[in-house]
Amino acid sequence: MPKGPIQGKEEDGPIDIEVFCVSFIVSYIMVLVTIAAVLYINPYWRQAWFFYIEMCFNSCYYFMVDHLPKQFR
Repeated sequence: MPKGPIQGKEEDGPIDIEVFCVSFIVSYIMVLVTIAAVLYINPYWRQAWFFYIEMCFNSCYYFMVDHLPKQFR
């Protein structure tokens, strides 16, 4: 016999959405804190990371300069 809604609450499936969202947010914050801690502790990796970010910015800038029409420059 199929189960119906229990006192106005529907079953969404095997995953509780609220628990999933909270665990996702906590995991995301922990990853960001870990990356920040590693970059704070290790100066070589920090220098390499900032060099990589600078190269990405320069690449995006020159891509935009080369591909945008002159009226937007």
